[in-house]
Amino acid sequence: MTMSSENLVPDVEKGTVVVVRESRPRSDPWKCLGISSFLLLVGATVVLAFLHFRAGQQALRESRALSEPLEAGPRTMKLQAERAQKPAAHVVATIEGDHLKWDAEVAPTMLLHGMKLVKNKLVVPQNGLYFVYSQVVFRGQACPEEDLSLTISRYAVEYPTDKALLTAFKSVCVGSPAPGPSPTSDQWLESLYQGAVFRLEKGDEISSQPASTKYVDAESDQVYFGVIGMD
Repeated sequence: MTMSSENLVPDVEKGTVVVVRESRPRSDPWKCLGISSFLLLVGATVVLAFLHFRAGQQALRESRALSEPLEAGPRTMKLQAERAQKPAAHVVATIEGDHLKWDAEVAPTMLLHGMKLVKNKLVVPQNGLYFVYSQVVFRGQACPEEDLSLTISRYAVEYPTDKALLTAFKSVCVGSPAPGPSPTSDQWLESLYQGAVFRLEKGDEISSQPASTKYVDAESDQVYFGVIGMD
């Protein structure tokens, strides 16, 4: 039912009074629908933002969980691997000719729960997920003739050939020289690090080598290579 109000208006010509009814404005259903839609949109946005935040926090926790053993150092890694009863290896390098020779006989290296170092490769003792990582430090006095590179490879039981799992590159002295001493006389120091999780099979052989040892810093204790069981 439409609500209305009444006004008395005199009709001068007829000498009478006319009752004029004014209808009140009806409520606009489209306006109500618009407000409801807006509130629903705001609510959905808040929910999506919350879910995105939760997902981001979870990804951050997982990323920290992977990097934590490296930040904590080999000793903590060893304790964690022994506590979890998971295969783990951490080896360091010396330069031998044109390649790195990995060593598991000096501190702070380790070979735990079936991991072996055979012919300069880490051999996986069982099927599962593994975090594979390596770092090489480079040093030089002049701009290198080629890019620095580091490759982690897998020699699989079913595919008996070395296949690259990870490869990293870095250029030194890119572009025009900066003002100051010539880059040919400046000493530079660079490092290449890479790591990722892979599903590996029992007997797989994992290796890590730079393309050249020409600029590898043989005195650095930050040239290392490792494999850690995840499940």
